[in-house]
Amino acid sequence: MSDMEAEFWNLFPRRLAGARKMSGLSLRALSERLKKVVSYQTLSNWEKGKGGELPEMPVLQNLASALNVRLDFFFEPVRAEIAQPEFRKRKSKLKARDEGALLEQAQVGLDRYLELEEITGASTAVDNPLQGFGVATIEEAQKAAAKLRDAWDLGGNPIPQVVEMLEERGIRVLEADAPESFDGLAAWAGDIPFMLVNRKVKDSCRLRFTLLHELGHLLMRIPEELAPKEVEKLCNRFASALLFPAEAFRSHFGERRHHVTLPELISLKEEWGMSIAAIAYRAKDLGIISEDRHRSFSINLGQRGYKKEEPGAYAMPERPQRFKQIALRSFAEEIISGTKAASLLDVPYESFLKDTLIVA
Repeated sequence: MSDMEAEFWNLFPRRLAGARKMSGLSLRALSERLKKVVSYQTLSNWEKGKGGELPEMPVLQNLASALNVRLDFFFEPVRAEIAQPEFRKRKSKLKARDEGALLEQAQVGLDRYLELEEITGASTAVDNPLQGFGVATIEEAQKAAAKLRDAWDLGGNPIPQVVEMLEERGIRVLEADAPESFDGLAAWAGDIPFMLVNRKVKDSCRLRFTLLHELGHLLMRIPEELAPKEVEKLCNRFASALLFPAEAFRSHFGERRHHVTLPELISLKEEWGMSIAAIAYRAKDLGIISEDRHRSFSINLGQRGYKKEEPGAYAMPERPQRFKQIALRSFAEEIISGTKAASLLDVPYESFLKDTLIVA
């Protein structure tokens, strides 16, 4: 086997399987889409790296078309294999096939991110201030949030943009088109931490909480023997404490409350970027309102239809920008070509050139 053939069978099986999973197709369904020009068994062998002769170019082109990827996708190297991720889901269950597709989107997005960083020398390392800080209780999760705020010089004020904060500190944040039941996932790929969030989530408060919940999964050292439900509680407390520190919360809310008005909650939501439901839950956790008062609040929220769509909004946008900015800067400075930039950004070359006007 020549070096070229060896390289082909090193990359092609992994990317073929990934493209198929992203498309949501089984091997048999893919064979059907190809009008059985390539059999189920052949596809299976290719994914296992058991191919004999190299597939002919027309077959590869048909595969790329059937899977809605560019031809060169099959030859993109895997730069950092993703470890077991933590999925954050809504109440409706995310199907295993959807999880597989999202994980492949994450792998492809991260590989392109790392490739761009290699080309431009823009790689950043993450410093985990919580490394070695064990978190097994709610109180320790609260302390972890305070420790991180101190280490990252966040003070006691609202975090204007969570995505920007994460990207500045080495967390790679990616987006994907995903089912409504998916909020986000977090994982390590070697020593690289990253997150994948649902592009369809328009609620900034929901996205901010998801990002910081996932940050808890990434940075906190939680005992492996803890039940998943308990781990989720720890990450929720970490996220809420990071968004709205206890000292600042009590300063705004008071030490003990018997009644709370809706305009007051909306005002806090708009200032701190935290949902009304999460603020009320934080007040209960801190002992500012009673369990009964919180239960009454939740019922009231549901009766008004606010559990589906709350009043008030957080004004600051929350979308990843670093990867796109590096790609556009690199194109403008002629570090990468327009073809390469379009490929990394996963947009058609013609559209990229049309939308990317160099003004100076």
